[in-house]
Amino acid sequence: REMKKVSITVLALLIIIMPALVFAGNTGMDFGGNLDNNTAAGSTFITGSSSPQASFSQSDKISLWFTSFMGKNLTFTAGGSYSFFYSYDTNAGEIIPYLMDIDFLNLYGQFPNLDTEKTNGQAPSLFSFNLGRFSAEDFSKYVLDHRIDGFKLSFNYLNAVFSTALGYTGFLVKPNSSILLSKADYTDSNNSKVLFASPRVVGIVDLTLINIFKQELSFSLLFQQDLRSAFSGTLFGESLYPAPIIETGEETLDSSAGGLVDTQYIGLGVKGMVIPSLYYRVFSYLGTGRTLSYVNSVYTYEPILSFLGGARLRYFINNFFNSYAQLNFLYASGDRTDSSFVEGNTDAHSNAFLPISSYSTGLVFSPKLENIFLIKSKFSAVPLKKMQTFISAYSFFRSTAGPISEAGINANSTSLYLGTEIDGTMNFKPFSDLGLAFSTGVFIPNTSDPAVSNPGAFNATERGIEVKAKLEFSFAF
Repeated sequence: REMKKVSITVLALLIIIMPALVFAGNTGMDFGGNLDNNTAAGSTFITGSSSPQASFSQSDKISLWFTSFMGKNLTFTAGGSYSFFYSYDTNAGEIIPYLMDIDFLNLYGQFPNLDTEKTNGQAPSLFSFNLGRFSAEDFSKYVLDHRIDGFKLSFNYLNAVFSTALGYTGFLVKPNSSILLSKADYTDSNNSKVLFASPRVVGIVDLTLINIFKQELSFSLLFQQDLRSAFSGTLFGESLYPAPIIETGEETLDSSAGGLVDTQYIGLGVKGMVIPSLYYRVFSYLGTGRTLSYVNSVYTYEPILSFLGGARLRYFINNFFNSYAQLNFLYASGDRTDSSFVEGNTDAHSNAFLPISSYSTGLVFSPKLENIFLIKSKFSAVPLKKMQTFISAYSFFRSTAGPISEAGINANSTSLYLGTEIDGTMNFKPFSDLGLAFSTGVFIPNTSDPAVSNPGAFNATERGIEVKAKLEFSFAF
C-alpha cells in the first residue's frame, strides 16, 4: 500500500514537470528507454547439511528517459523506472517487491569561456553545473558512488578540474540506496513501513591536477552528516524514521539500537604511466568522525580515526586479443575490539573505516569495505570483435580479528584469512542497443575444525563453499 502511494507521487511529479520543461523554449528534445534483466542462482554447501542451501533472484527494470535541450547551454533530463524483484533463499523464503522511482531529474548547464587564453589559463575554460538528482562520487568511487539530490559546480582549467557538490540522500526510496552506516539505518531498512533512505547530507570537494610530471593527481574532501534526529514527522500516518536513538549517558546496554554516525574523509590519489603499456594507480583516505560507543558501561560518542588505501597495476597486451592483466590491493582498517560490525566500538576511539556508500567486490563474496584487506588479480581478453571476457581471482583477509559485514564469523578465531574467490565473465554486444553478460563464480571460505588451536575465520556449520551464476541483458530503445 505504501509503495503504491510513492509510485503515484513519483509518476505525478514526472507528468507535471516534464511537459512544462518541454515547451519552455527548448530547441530540441530526445527520449528513449531501457529494458534490463538480471537472473542469478546460487548454492551453498554447508558441512553436515544433507542438501545445499539454494538461492535464486530475478530482477527486471524498465526505464524511460527524456532530454530537453534548452538553448545552447542548458539541458534538462528526467528519467524514471519501474522495477520488479523476486528472490528466494532456503533460509529467508520469498521476497517480491515492486518499485517505481525517479532515477534522475536534473538541469545541467555548460558554459565555455572563449577568452581563457587571454588570462593565461588563470580563468576556467569551462564552467558547468548540475541541479537536481544526479550521481556523485569521489575520484576512487570507494568512499562515495551514489545518487543525491542537490547541486554540483565544476570549473575546468587548462591543467586542472575543480568541483564541489552538496546533496541530500533522504529523498531516495529505500531499496535504491546503499547508504547504511548506523544501527538505526539497518533497523529502518528492514522496516517495510519506512519508505525513504537514510537522511544524510553529503558534501564533496574534488581537485584534479592534470599532467603533473605526466601524472594525474587527485585530492578529495568529503563529509556526511546524520540528520535523523531532525526528522520526527509522519508520512501517510507512519513515522518517517521510527528507529530509536540512544542518548549519551545511558547505561543500559541495548545491542539493537544505536546513535548517530557522522564521518569526514581526506583523500589523495596519483595515477599515470610507468612504462609504455604499464599503468599504475595508488590512493589513500584518512577517515574521521564520531560514533556512539559503549565504554565503561555508559554510552558516549567517541572519535573515529581510520584508513583506506589501495593500489592497482594494469599491463596492456594489445597484440594478444587486446588483452590486459591487472593486480589490485585494497585495505580498509578495522577495530578488533568492536563488539559488532555496526556501531560496535567499545574503547576511546574507533579505527574501523566507514565508507559512505557500499562497493561491490566479488560476485559471490562481497563484504563491505570495513576491516577488509583483499588482493585481486584479473585478466581480460577480446577473443571476438563484439565479445570481451574476464577472469578474476580474489584473496580476502580481515584487517584485524574483529567483526566484518558477512555472517558466519567464528568469534573464537584470530585467523585473518577469509577465503578465495574465482570469477569468470563474458560480455557480448551483438548490436549497439543490445548487451548480454554471463558471470559465474565460486567462493571457498576459510573454515576448519573448531577443535584446533586456531580455527578458520568462519564457522564450518554456518559458511560453506558458495557458487553463483548470473545472466544479464540490456536492451535500449
